[in-house]
Amino acid sequence: MAFTPDQPFPKTPGNPIMAKDWNDSIAEVQRLDTAKVNRTGADAMAGPLTINNALQVGTNLAAAAGVRLHVVDAVTPAVARVQSTASFGAARLELWSDPRNSANEWRPGFIESFDLGTFTGGLRFVTNGSGAAAKLGAAEQMRLVNGQAGFGVTDPAFRIDALGPIRVRQFGGITPGVWLSGTAATNRAFLGLVNENSVGIMGAVAGWALQADVNTANVGIKVAPGATNALTVSGSSFLNGNAGVGVDAPTTPASLKFDVAGRARFRDASGLMAAIQLFNTASSAPQDRALVGLQSDTNVGFFGNTGGGWGLLMNTTTGAVTAGVSLYGERVWSNNVHTEVNATTLISYVGSTNNVYVQVPNMLITFTLATVRPVWFYFHLPGVEMGSINSWTVGFRLTLDGNEIVGTEPVLNHTDYHQRTVTLSKLVSFVAAGIHTVRAEWWVSSNGVTMFGCRSGGGGSAGARLLQVIEL
Repeated sequence: MAFTPDQPFPKTPGNPIMAKDWNDSIAEVQRLDTAKVNRTGADAMAGPLTINNALQVGTNLAAAAGVRLHVVDAVTPAVARVQSTASFGAARLELWSDPRNSANEWRPGFIESFDLGTFTGGLRFVTNGSGAAAKLGAAEQMRLVNGQAGFGVTDPAFRIDALGPIRVRQFGGITPGVWLSGTAATNRAFLGLVNENSVGIMGAVAGWALQADVNTANVGIKVAPGATNALTVSGSSFLNGNAGVGVDAPTTPASLKFDVAGRARFRDASGLMAAIQLFNTASSAPQDRALVGLQSDTNVGFFGNTGGGWGLLMNTTTGAVTAGVSLYGERVWSNNVHTEVNATTLISYVGSTNNVYVQVPNMLITFTLATVRPVWFYFHLPGVEMGSINSWTVGFRLTLDGNEIVGTEPVLNHTDYHQRTVTLSKLVSFVAAGIHTVRAEWWVSSNGVTMFGCRSGGGGSAGARLLQVIEL
């Protein structure tokens, strides 16, 4: 308590010091030594406390070197408390730089508590930002709340919740990455660098399952990325839109988009039978032009999207083949199995006394057989007309490599100078492998008489004719 000397006070010069004043002043000095410096009472020290040196609390030893405030306690944990008496009050530890009240004094940052209500609190870490204008800035950089950390995020929903990318660096020769542990708290998988040039996903037991080259962006599944393959899958590869399954990247030819070593399987799904749809971007609608696949559970075939429908079907149980109807009847078409020529230009032949066979214009086919096989030959001319009404004889035949295989010689009198249709066909049981030539030939017996190829009944395409070779 404050010391009040007896009156008169102040004493006048020459006034002797009274014993009571002296005793009281000595008592107050002793009280101050106990109550203000080495306090033992419960009363509070009035006024601010300013210490121009290091302060150590809890011991009479000097503060540790370089430490301005040192709190020492024999209990654990040793606690220093900053507390607000305001409702929902926050507590803050601010960090300052440069001399106080100087032009350059600034606050790099602070740590502050916050209250979210229902006794849920946290800590936020704040920095000033950058530049002289932000000397006292307050930009929150990290927040800890309910066991979750947010970096640039004020409402973290995960253990680590970052606004923006994060970096994991190599340290002490350990490959940088993130380990994933399961319920047993054992490492199950690793996401990180394989080496300086690859990043990947590794199973703790299986090893690297997926790797990507950081320089080329090539990817390898269960294998390292190929040097040239965009995607390598256990020996298969993908490059520039081309795919190789079980083979190296299909770069030769470059137009080979899909290359499979072995078989490929197509399954039915969503009520559709398994098939391969052929699409032509240069076509008018529909650009889906054809389909190769299952017509039913027991039939496989070819389907034309432009109106042809199922043109060819094979029964998968019996092997029986059926074909749709084409311009010349029901048959099987193939580049190697069926060959034909046809023409519609007007044709004629002037007879001679030598009765010599000559080739019907355009009616010649040269074909190649890969092996010995039966071959069927067919020739059709819709009609024949003579230039004059007389008795005359005409002849037609088919030759194979210069030898006649079938022929006819109808005789017509002067009352009928139209032969309605000429049709020749011949099945040759075995034709040797190699290159062969078949020709349709004709002749007229009357010298100087002109014979025309036409369409029976008049009209139509004058001289329409057809020659076919069908390999069986």
